Amino acid sequence: MDYIPRRVFDATGRHVYHEFCTGDGWWEAQSKVPAGTTVIPIILASDKTTLTSHTRGRMAHPLYLTLGNIRKDVRASIHRQAYLLLAYIPILLKIKQKLQNKTMKKAMLGILSKRLYHQCVTKILSPLKDQKLYRTVDTDGFERETWRILMSWIADMEEVWMILGLGHFVCPFCDTWKNDLDSPEDFSTQSSASVKRGIAAAAKKAGYCGVETPFWGWMEGSGTGVQVDIVKVMSYDLLHWCHKPFADYIVPWTQNIIDEEDGGESETDLRLWLQIPHPGFRHFSNGISGFSQWTQGDMRDLEKEFLGAIASAPKATRQLLQATQSFLDYIYLATYLYHTEKSLGQLEESAKTFEDTRQVYVSLNGRVSETTGEVIDSFLIPKLHIPRHITSCIWWKGTLDGSSTEGSERLHIDLVKEAWQASNHRDGHFLQMIHWVDLRERIDTLELYLCWRDEKWPPERTGEGEGEGADGGEGNQERGGDGQGDGGAVTVKKQTGAHNGWDVPDPIVDNVFYSLAKRPHLPRTALNNTISLFDIPDFPANLLEYFKTKSIGGVPNQFAELDIWTHVCFLLPIPNDFMKAEWRRVRAQPEQKIFDAVLVDDGEADVVGLQGYSVGELRLIFRAAFLPHQPPPASTEILAYIFTFSPITQRDKDSATQLYKVKKDYRGENQRGRVVELGAIIRPCPLAPVIVGSAEILDEKEGLRSLSRFHKFYINSFASLNEYICLV
Repeated sequence: MDYIPRRVFDATGRHVYHEFCTGDGWWEAQSKVPAGTTVIPIILASDKTTLTSHTRGRMAHPLYLTLGNIRKDVRASIHRQAYLLLAYIPILLKIKQKLQNKTMKKAMLGILSKRLYHQCVTKILSPLKDQKLYRTVDTDGFERETWRILMSWIADMEEVWMILGLGHFVCPFCDTWKNDLDSPEDFSTQSSASVKRGIAAAAKKAGYCGVETPFWGWMEGSGTGVQVDIVKVMSYDLLHWCHKPFADYIVPWTQNIIDEEDGGESETDLRLWLQIPHPGFRHFSNGISGFSQWTQGDMRDLEKEFLGAIASAPKATRQLLQATQSFLDYIYLATYLYHTEKSLGQLEESAKTFEDTRQVYVSLNGRVSETTGEVIDSFLIPKLHIPRHITSCIWWKGTLDGSSTEGSERLHIDLVKEAWQASNHRDGHFLQMIHWVDLRERIDTLELYLCWRDEKWPPERTGEGEGEGADGGEGNQERGGDGQGDGGAVTVKKQTGAHNGWDVPDPIVDNVFYSLAKRPHLPRTALNNTISLFDIPDFPANLLEYFKTKSIGGVPNQFAELDIWTHVCFLLPIPNDFMKAEWRRVRAQPEQKIFDAVLVDDGEADVVGLQGYSVGELRLIFRAAFLPHQPPPASTEILAYIFTFSPITQRDKDSATQLYKVKKDYRGENQRGRVVELGAIIRPCPLAPVIVGSAEILDEKEGLRSLSRFHKFYINSFASLNEYICLV
């Protein structure tokens, strides 16, 4: 936990924005409270959710609370219970009073719903009004004088408008109204005072929703002079303001441009279907045209593959690719785990580039009305205007990976939906749900107390999306990989004396960045069988060349039989201290005809950048046959055989997509190969095929989704945040 604001700098002296305590908001609040006081930044999260879609469409509107003192990785772990259910806000469903017409009744229902919301939140937050210094005990057992301040509120766009008392289709962060949302001009910044002046004017048609007394009206000043600007409190929601605009606007507009007009199969669907499967990648086998509702996972998976899939489409113009690439840049930069002034400048530049190039969706008839089919020549969309305000949110509260409604939507399962299932589903069910949640919290508290008393802590619980890397965490699951022991996770021990087992390098003991199964998947395989099984006719000659570089004349006799592994896991290089280590699996499986691409360090490579690397297709992981209970062979190092690609050069970087191109390297009819040490392979290399012309689905027997089907590829730097930072 953090109890004071901090200034963090990297090795070059640049200011780093990371945790909540590194934002300027905490520093400003700290300067306004008495000396020695600990600020408790309150973070609220709220979001409507359905309880059932059958029983009269019942809904719930939970309000959650957490603290900015808690580190964001702890807040993101749902089972660490960093969030508390604060209240269920009532929802007004109908008005019993008869009104003159249906239009007035519908409008009055919306106004009264918003006023009810503000009245309830006023009551909930009343302890913060006229508060005094509060003495509490921190996690280390020290007493502290604290001051509680509302500093962040995580909500989607609809709720932000309701909290601020604004009408729809206006910007919550500046004085931009509906008809100016696509204007390149800079408007004055919105604040609590400006919103209150507008509410006082009581002009709904001017962009307000009918709320007369907002709950935050008293927050502009208090006894200690701590002011709360409700506009700055609103957090930037990554889910609804980054990922959803991509799925709701960029993807369908691009499909309208790229897909054929004759009603045939979607070109975008075919190109996504032809993408090469990688561990951690979702394969859109049925395309995306049939998607009626996007989930969080769907949107993130599509972002990984979309640009590489459309890059070589016949109707994908340079400007269209630039617009798509700039919006993807904006998404990936927004999800950075830490920011400096340099990365914030890149974030602003990507948002501005998209604004400058998005007119291509109009000129190519991509932005059309769903009802009339007519081209819309404007971009009066709040979610496409808001990116220009993203950097101010990061300056104020730190990086955005800790402020997304993804967390509150996951909380709905534990604190709303399960509580609903425990009720009798009738009137008064909210009281039953509250009682159930209270009982559950008491049980959890008792469990923690008993563990503390007995000094027996339960194993770390892992929930959905936790404990995994960006690509599903398959790497950790594959360690050991021989199906024995606890779930296949076998602890590899270094055998140096009696050689009672296979001598496999251990990542910790031997300081290597790969992890193999304890036992080879294909032990003692004859060399001739290996050549035919893995389809590597030039393997003996390449093996001979490798040993010549080692000043060994000829191939040692022990290589007449090989121990072979069909997959290996690599620990990805970490570009900075703020990112967590990730394991990624790479496969060389002849039966399934799956051979993944890898990046090989040629001796002068850095963690960030592609200079000094070469691309290869991993065909074989092997070493001389190792016989248990017998002396080891002369050469026990684990080697890899790869098919090579053209060198990575700056002139092969596509100017529209900013993706590098590589192609297969042939010697006659066969692709060139070479033997390298397994430790020279640094990471998997996600490739997207260059599909020239219109995509066509051929017979599956031709291996259309494997590397053998294509000859030119893009190096896909959007595969994950790690690749986005490193593969540049």
